Amino acid sequence: MTNAHRLTGSDIANHETFPKQRTALLTGPLQEQRQKWAELLAWTAFAMKHQRDGTDWRDFAVVARELHGDRPLSEIPLMPLIAEATLAVNRATRA
Repeated sequence: MTNAHRLTGSDIANHETFPKQRTALLTGPLQEQRQKWAELLAWTAFAMKHQRDGTDWRDFAVVARELHGDRPLSEIPLMPLIAEATLAVNRATRA
């Protein structure tokens, strides 16, 4: 994470800044790692497709495809959840 995107404990503790911080993650560090996330989800879909229990892999494949496109991360349902989880972990480790 670059200094321009670094979150502080006070930013995360303030619930009013939470949406701003989520947006900052989605347009900064997560956007910069978009290709990495796409590859991770594509490989996950591939592995799930070949499991015997028939685990539904299609959702992962669709998200990987969307990450390869130009759709904003905020419009891909998994990515705001990843941003929120990142903020929660950051908040918990600074408490």
